[in-house]
Amino acid sequence: MRKKENKKSEDLIVEYDKYKTHPPTNSTKLHVDTEMENPLEIKALIPGVIQKINISEGDEVLAGQVLMILEAMKMRNRIYTKVDGIIEKISVKEGERVVKNQILVNIK
Repeated sequence: MRKKENKKSEDLIVEYDKYKTHPPTNSTKLHVDTEMENPLEIKALIPGVIQKINISEGDEVLAGQVLMILEAMKMRNRIYTKVDGIIEKISVKEGERVVKNQILVNIK
């Protein structure tokens, strides 16, 4: 794999195939977030199985805190909160299979 640098973008060449990429301007803070309709309602972004729940109802949480781990396609995905608040309701249990957009947690 080899990179050819340009001023505005980079060409990434993998086995003779060339892909245009646009690296972030601030590489120390990569944007891996998605927009949420309601940040107080945490939903599953992909289907999978809840492996671990790190919170309980009534717990105080801070923005950026990992609430639970969702395993999908043999990958462990951390579910974060974007807001500070108190856990109002946990709608899933460890080991439960969830579908995309299923409500996992409500924060107040």
